[in-house]
Amino acid sequence: TTYTLIVSRVVLDDASAVADQGGSGGALSTPEYNARVKKCLVQFRPLLRNYVKDTESMLDCLAGLEEFVSTYDRYLPSLAGILNWFYDEELLSEDAIIHWFEKEDPSGAEAHTTVRKAVAKFVKWLQEAEEESD
Repeated sequence: TTYTLIVSRVVLDDASAVADQGGSGGALSTPEYNARVKKCLVQFRPLLRNYVKDTESMLDCLAGLEEFVSTYDRYLPSLAGILNWFYDEELLSEDAIIHWFEKEDPSGAEAHTTVRKAVAKFVKWLQEAEEESD
């Protein structure tokens, strides 16, 4: 739903806004952003659990995450860690992540490919873990 898309964007935007207010005069380094986004994710965990419940909402959440890092590509290196957190917290399933990863973009947008490359190692790990459990 639109709510899930909005919620996932709000969490990442909040960490980004905190970064902008930090007085550093610029973008955070990847480790600094990762630390801030993790704090925001933990803080918003109850809200995320309320909205991210089924496959459709998981795919909406993934779309929101993808949209955010496509808009703010300096945070793209953080996406695999963010997906891992959502997976560890059981907010995103293996199936939803793999389905999202393998879904083709009809527009052929470069951002789609760039985002997939950024999380390819994480998704490969998920696929291998799934194969081992079968």
